[in-house]
Amino acid sequence: MRSLPPAPSLTDESQEPNAERRRHLALAGLRLALLVILHGVVIAFHLRGDLRHFQTTSRMLVFIVGAGFFATMVDLARLRRGTPSRVGDALQLIVDQGLWTGLVYLSGGPTSPATSLYALTCLAGAISLGRFGAAVAFAGALAFYVPLAGLLALGVLGPPADQAHFAAVTMAGSAYAMSSAILGTGAVAILAASLAERLQISANSLKWERLRAIRAEEMAIVGRLAAGLAHEIRNPIGSIRGCAEILGERASLTDADRNLLRVVVRESSRLDDLVSDMLHLAKPRTPTCQRIDLGILVKDVVSMAQGSSDGRELICEADPHCMVFVDPDQFRQVLWNLVRNAFQATPAGKRVWVRISLRGAVVEVVVEDEGRGLPPGPNAVFDPAFSARTGGTGIGLAVVKRVVDAHAAQRARIAADEREGGGARFVLTIDHVGSEALS
Repeated sequence: MRSLPPAPSLTDESQEPNAERRRHLALAGLRLALLVILHGVVIAFHLRGDLRHFQTTSRMLVFIVGAGFFATMVDLARLRRGTPSRVGDALQLIVDQGLWTGLVYLSGGPTSPATSLYALTCLAGAISLGRFGAAVAFAGALAFYVPLAGLLALGVLGPPADQAHFAAVTMAGSAYAMSSAILGTGAVAILAASLAERLQISANSLKWERLRAIRAEEMAIVGRLAAGLAHEIRNPIGSIRGCAEILGERASLTDADRNLLRVVVRESSRLDDLVSDMLHLAKPRTPTCQRIDLGILVKDVVSMAQGSSDGRELICEADPHCMVFVDPDQFRQVLWNLVRNAFQATPAGKRVWVRISLRGAVVEVVVEDEGRGLPPGPNAVFDPAFSARTGGTGIGLAVVKRVVDAHAAQRARIAADEREGGGARFVLTIDHVGSEALS
């Protein structure tokens, strides 16, 4: 059976790399614009437009702007080679904090208004890398700013040579400015990281809702197909099976004819099961739960399945008093579909195991087979549009998943993995309700 195209993944969307590249290009452009604007601001206000007496400062400003342009060109070249990396983005954030530190030094030291640029980089880090980016940017600000302010306050490092006539910053004023800058930058980093995390959660939620809408549309398509075909198919199937059974009772038939008629009956039953699965998938109903012993239900299903084993050995191990609160009819369908799926996947002469046991606060049902194993992908086996078998449709396991999900209040879960030694292993868990009566 040809499968439908896979639903879009939450972590593999074609538009994400382009969006991320555009975001980094915008940040690179903002960095360049800030360097140019701040260069002009320092000249116009801090140096009061008089460059003749501030040649050292002017050369340092040109160097800082040039270094900023060079770092941005390297960043853009990295973006052209592929999507941004976390290491490269983190290094760029640290370089930015170093550039701002140069501007802080040239525009007044610890009391410079340029210290606000540290917080701006923390915000950019949160945008590009989330909480990690905000933390890296804040750490970079501390690594550059604290040594600079400390050296200036202790007199180890003096102001630029052409700014020696400016009033020196006192120790008290430097400490106050340092505290204000660090606390302000830290607050912005924390808020930016929190906002980035909330935005990421919202984005993931939107992706999940989009995925659920796509799945709901797929189920609606299956429902329309099932509703249109089920009744048209079921009546002819019943007639074919009935006629084959009547013909099989005639004494004049040869063994070869009887074998052919048994094939007709078996395939008619398989088609009838398929129609039933389509109806269960297309028209789910709300579970009507009651307290039952799931072990007894498992034994009943295994007893029915023994007649259709077709040379496969079915082994059942059931603990007593595995009480659960479920819809008996729906869980009978779940167990039957799991066993039938195991039969379909297992060659004749191989074994199928059905085990039910009480494990602490949960009842666990395990169905194992010696078939060819599971398809790739953690959830592909429960996709109604996917089947790894030429004789199957995948709808039976989709019904299992839908019924189990409908029992979320009982913390029902279904998982599939590879069986050790080959084959598939399905594990169904549900809350054990104990011996008390439930209303």
